Amino acid sequence: SLVCQSWLVSSRMHLFRNVVLTPENLGRIASFISESPFAIPPYVKWIELRNVDSCFTRRSSTLELLADLSSTITHLNLFEAAFDTLLDLLDVVCSFPYLQFVGLDLVRLARRGTPPHQRVAIQKRVLPPFVDHISLQNSSFGGFLLWIISHVKLPRVSRFETAGVQEVDGPYFAKYLSLLGSDLKHVSFSISYGSNGHIC
Repeated sequence: SLVCQSWLVSSRMHLFRNVVLTPENLGRIASFISESPFAIPPYVKWIELRNVDSCFTRRSSTLELLADLSSTITHLNLFEAAFDTLLDLLDVVCSFPYLQFVGLDLVRLARRGTPPHQRVAIQKRVLPPFVDHISLQNSSFGGFLLWIISHVKLPRVSRFETAGVQEVDGPYFAKYLSLLGSDLKHVSFSISYGSNGHIC
């Protein structure tokens, strides 16, 4: 676009298709988008959030930024992200109506259980209908999988990947895989180490 003005739009499609947000660049990107709302958001398809501990609060700038991108994102990857509760995680995942891929890697929940007052709200959250690929890596995802299984209409994906399955989550993974049946075209997984060695 520095060479020819007519290349401006097409160059943005390539420059901003994948966006990685970190604590270091989050403020600058949020400020730029708020000042020029049509420069970046229409072109972002894949967003990755890295090391964003404590960024997901009800009034955080992170959630405001994600809301600005919600109508274009098809791929969401969360890496080393921390949430207070499962509901906070689901609010982010479910905020992208055209999502096709969900990746969660080293995602942590401060509260392991579900507060009673949030159970109804969790049941109302629905995985976006276009999700066809789920990747869960190196975390305890029993609550997340239980939420998926509890959908009135089971989310059916063709690709499911996981690594570092913990012993306590094994039944949830097995249940979801059995429910997917022939809809599942690709699956990969590895298991974690339990107190008695490798889990089978």
